[in-house]
Amino acid sequence: LKLAIDWYKENMKKEKKRKKRGVWHYIGGTAFVASMCVVMPVIIKKGSDYLYSKKQSLVKSQDEDWRLEIVKKRELEDAEDGEI
Repeated sequence: LKLAIDWYKENMKKEKKRKKRGVWHYIGGTAFVASMCVVMPVIIKKGSDYLYSKKQSLVKSQDEDWRLEIVKKRELEDAEDGEI
């Protein structure tokens, strides 16, 4: 009988430890998700601004004429591949 009681107490201690671990995993996961909801938008904004500025410095040196252009239909028909 004493062995059964000892075995039961030991199993109850293990069960408590297992439940505590689960609670800490839940708390840690929730804290992680909450912090990422705050941190990730800031990181994404800074990263996209940085990449956009780098891209703009490359584009400025290339083609800056993006205005509308009126093209006559005959000019398009005369072109072999359909481009001017």
